Amino acid sequence: MPRQRIYLLVLAGYLTACFLPPVKAVWAGGLEKYLEGQPLAVGSVKFVPVSLRDGMESQKSPLWPLKNPSKIFEEPAFLENEKRALAVGIRLKDHLDQYSVSGYKQNTFFFLFYNFLTAVGCPNDYVVQRVRLTKLYYDLLGNVYKKHEQFLVEALALNLKKETKRADDHWKTYTLGKFFKRKVVIDLEIGCGEIPKTLTGKAWPHAQNPLYYRVQDYSDEPGLYDKVKYQFSSAYRITMEFDRDGKYSLELPQIK
Repeated sequence: MPRQRIYLLVLAGYLTACFLPPVKAVWAGGLEKYLEGQPLAVGSVKFVPVSLRDGMESQKSPLWPLKNPSKIFEEPAFLENEKRALAVGIRLKDHLDQYSVSGYKQNTFFFLFYNFLTAVGCPNDYVVQRVRLTKLYYDLLGNVYKKHEQFLVEALALNLKKETKRADDHWKTYTLGKFFKRKVVIDLEIGCGEIPKTLTGKAWPHAQNPLYYRVQDYSDEPGLYDKVKYQFSSAYRITMEFDRDGKYSLELPQIK
């Protein structure tokens, strides 16, 4: 090989080493500030809420926080939620440093928050999240008029540090309809595990999407929800209520 070519290859390698971001930054670069001083036990799942800004920036790039924070205002993660928030009278730009936002206007309820997960000690490249969505509808006397349950099963990709690669975004818009009050309960269980004959092995199972795999979409039947087998997991609950008198509430897990 000519000496000049060797020199160019060595120089290219040197420049690559100098200017590529360190591996630590590639994976959830801004997450450290949320985990500082919090020991992560092996064999446990930790729910890590983050600010709306950080959650949105993580949708844009694993190299968050972004060097130019204003770039987030051009991204779907902001633009789509901005429309939903405006429908209930919220200017989303004013709330980006909060952990969550919610509002209720003209019988329409909206909420938004983001979280990461850690699963130290999980041998898999993913965690399994199963969701039970319970919708309760009340009449004027406070009696349950109707109840509807649905079930969802997802896989979320983990990085080498056993953190989810981007924040999980949680948003919902609900309308009151003809009822006096509605209550929605979202029960989530997230853990290191598998679904026999469906989701097995340590490797990430969905090559078409390196971050997320919807194993079972929302269904009225439990289906795969009941077949998940966890090595270890944690459970969380989100509860929201809103009524015709204009009252509403939102309870989130571990939100500061």
